Amino acid sequence: MDLPVATFGDLDAQRVAAAYPPMADHGPIRLVSVCLLTLNEEEHIGRSLDRLASLTIPGVDVDLHVADGGSTDATRQLVADRGVDLITLEDVLPSFGPVNGKGDSLWRAASVLAGDAMVFLDADIDGDLAAAAQTLAAPVIANANCHFVKGYFVRQRIPGVDPEMAGGRVTEQVARPLIAAMAPWLAFVHEPLSGQVAMSRAFAHQTAVVTGYGLEIGMLFDAVLTLGPDGVAEVDIGTIRNPSKPGDHLSRMGDEVGSTLVRRVTAFHHDPTFTTAAEHLVVTELPERPPLRTVLD
Repeated sequence: MDLPVATFGDLDAQRVAAAYPPMADHGPIRLVSVCLLTLNEEEHIGRSLDRLASLTIPGVDVDLHVADGGSTDATRQLVADRGVDLITLEDVLPSFGPVNGKGDSLWRAASVLAGDAMVFLDADIDGDLAAAAQTLAAPVIANANCHFVKGYFVRQRIPGVDPEMAGGRVTEQVARPLIAAMAPWLAFVHEPLSGQVAMSRAFAHQTAVVTGYGLEIGMLFDAVLTLGPDGVAEVDIGTIRNPSKPGDHLSRMGDEVGSTLVRRVTAFHHDPTFTTAAEHLVVTELPERPPLRTVLD
């Protein structure tokens, strides 16, 4: 099987532009919407909101939201107790049916956030969230051609777990090998599956979004091909700790990440031989949500 070329610069520019039309520079950023995505996060949401309570970003206004994908625990009550705006996602774009995982949650939240830029954070990470939000938003605020920002981080050591694998097993075992083999132009990103991201409103409304755990790798793939490496930034958001996930959860996540990347690569290359050889790697078909501009306009 012939593998794709190794760098973004080697890709056929006309073909890239045809599949992923380039974006114009975005306008001034006056409001940044910071949004925590939640689903049954009663154990963590109070801590996360407390750490964001004093958030300010110099030169812009900030609003804070929690977008909840259908919690059945005390998450929503804890948000209400702190007076933070709660977006109940089942009430947003209900014609698309039940909320379908993290990707669908971000997509629905982006449809109602007012910010010229949006910062999305996982609700369960343990770290300096206010500093992370500031750092993530900074490249979009400063550069009109920057539409998408990924946060990379040092993972806090978890006793008894290999520090190279703690909290990043799907990244190391699934995402990195597939990127190296199939989409090496993405290899400049340290944390391809980081859920700590910022984006311009224009990008949030222009890109299709993969539901479930295909969100991060699908959005990264689309961002790099749409914006080029210069339109995508990666920033250091410090040291964080992720709660460990059970093996069956990681297995599902790995399936969805791997399948999403394979589908993106095969759709872009349109090579029947490559598609036939790679199709056995697609073990799950995740629905995608269309660009919001086609839904809201």
